[in-house]
Amino acid sequence: MKPGQLVIIDEAGMVDTRVLVRITGLAAQAGARIIMTGDPKQLDSVSGAGGMLGWADRHDACRHLSSIWRFTAAPDKWALDPQGAASARRWDGESRATLRLRDGGDPLDEASVKACRALVAQYAAHDRIHWGEDPDIEETAYRMCIGWQGIGKTTLLIAGTNEQVRDINRRFILERRAAGKSEADPDRLMELMDGLSVGAGDQIVCRVNDHDIRSHDGRSIENGMAFRILDTSDGTTARVRSLDDGSIWDIPRGFLETGCKAGYAATIHGSQGMTVDRCAALFPAQASLSCNLQYVAGTRGREENHFLYGCEPEEQRRTDHMLTGAETDPRRIALDRMEHALLTHPETLTATETRDTETRNRYDLKRLIHEHDYAAGLIAGPHLLAMLAKTHDQAAVEKIKRSPSFEWLRGTWSRAWTADPKRALAIISRPPDARRHTTGIDRTRSLACQAARTLLAGRTPDGREDTRITITLDAGEDTVGMLTGMLDDTGIGHTASTTPDGRTGISVETRDTPALKAMLDTWMQCRDDISPDLIDGWATLRATARHETRQDPELARKARPTEPDWAATSLIAATIILGVLAGIAGRAAAAPRLHQQIIWGLAAAVLALIQAAVIWTIASRYLPITGIDTLLRHMLHVPGMPGIL
Repeated sequence: MKPGQLVIIDEAGMVDTRVLVRITGLAAQAGARIIMTGDPKQLDSVSGAGGMLGWADRHDACRHLSSIWRFTAAPDKWALDPQGAASARRWDGESRATLRLRDGGDPLDEASVKACRALVAQYAAHDRIHWGEDPDIEETAYRMCIGWQGIGKTTLLIAGTNEQVRDINRRFILERRAAGKSEADPDRLMELMDGLSVGAGDQIVCRVNDHDIRSHDGRSIENGMAFRILDTSDGTTARVRSLDDGSIWDIPRGFLETGCKAGYAATIHGSQGMTVDRCAALFPAQASLSCNLQYVAGTRGREENHFLYGCEPEEQRRTDHMLTGAETDPRRIALDRMEHALLTHPETLTATETRDTETRNRYDLKRLIHEHDYAAGLIAGPHLLAMLAKTHDQAAVEKIKRSPSFEWLRGTWSRAWTADPKRALAIISRPPDARRHTTGIDRTRSLACQAARTLLAGRTPDGREDTRITITLDAGEDTVGMLTGMLDDTGIGHTASTTPDGRTGISVETRDTPALKAMLDTWMQCRDDISPDLIDGWATLRATARHETRQDPELARKARPTEPDWAATSLIAATIILGVLAGIAGRAAAAPRLHQQIIWGLAAAVLALIQAAVIWTIASRYLPITGIDTLLRHMLHVPGMPGIL
């Protein structure tokens, strides 16, 4: 750097703070000036804390461009398309639509939500939204790009993972080579840093900066530049043409091996900064999607940008619909995913903003109330367990103790016991399981096998020598036969043996414990033929399955809680807060002269409704639909509740 020199940091939103500090320090020493350019609504740094560009935008410390230059709707660009310039995909208003795609919407503002739905409808009207199951939609995206390439367009397929990108790039190269569209002579091929070999006619993208490699007009090569290879005949360099401005470059073979990848497909993060004629953005069913990710993926193409949303197989969609009420129509799922992404905004804060936010939260009244409730719950916990033990057997107490809602139950108990000990004790004396198992055996078997297959399909082989774990089942021959039959159907390797006391021991490999636990959990959700009390080694199975799930990110992504949340399904917490405090409110209302009691009763009723909302949220997360229905019916039968509702 030199005195008076202007240093431009492009795509500055992706620069982490430590790198930015180093650059600005060097500029200060040399007397140079730094300018950052980029889009704070695009992707943030992946190498460390960033957020400076967003900070400048939020504090009005920047200038905004007023024109959009990338997009074009010139009729001649569609001359070779089947419908020509009359194609619905030729969209004059795409550049303006991308600004709304960039801003997204506010989920709490009804007008903003409606505007997002209208934007989704606009993209659908111009045939820019596509849907289908994951394998089908990936094939659709690939065929779209092949068709565009056939009429001379530069293309980009945005995929979910680096592995998927590499596989798609390999397929593009081999298919184009077989069709005679790229070099097939092995002596003229050059290897890239991703291990793929390319030749004349192939598309590549640079992944590092290098000031020693320059175009014929003197510009140095930069990360994100995309090229078409023109010639590799001399064996040492590749002559290429930039897909952005048409400039000609000579790239050494060694730089291709260390700094370039195949350029037909990329991840969203890898695509930022790239520009092509037409782009197809593929979003698999399990991909997490936010406004900035969707915006980046939907603005790489000059002429057309397409969104392709994948969904689960039909059987899985039906299962999810039965358990959670989820949508099953692939088209509706696609439109909903685009709308949801528009309303999801991950805010990138700087370190200073994060510190200030945490400081405010530390002394926030809501946080202090939660801390008080938590501390009160810790104190009330042993007392609650002692009271439960008086009216329930040890197995039922353990179920409630290990459930996810137990912490809320403790906090509720501390309030209820203070308000009305007799009523609180009477409520927790009720049976903990208010559900009724009515699901048929065939349906239960199907759901249990599906849950197990999901975790079997997601496990990642690690090459280790596996161990085995054994559980002992105290159940009838029919139940044992049903379980072993499901193990056979799902492909879980197992051995069964009879113990001296007549029970059945089932042994499986440790890596299969998540699938076995999911199978048993699902069965226990739907029927009462099997319960943890009948399984010797259930605690060990749960702990082993949890450990195996945490070791494999793919398993952790697919796993979902399936064991009943006994503290929620027992309805103890909901009944206590609604029954005890509603009773207090009723007595206070009956004595109008006691103003203090009336105030306390009203405050207690408000707290009751707040607590009920929290428990309802927990129950809806862990319970099937039948359990939620039971929760509502039980709440409506609490004395005093009809009036409050």
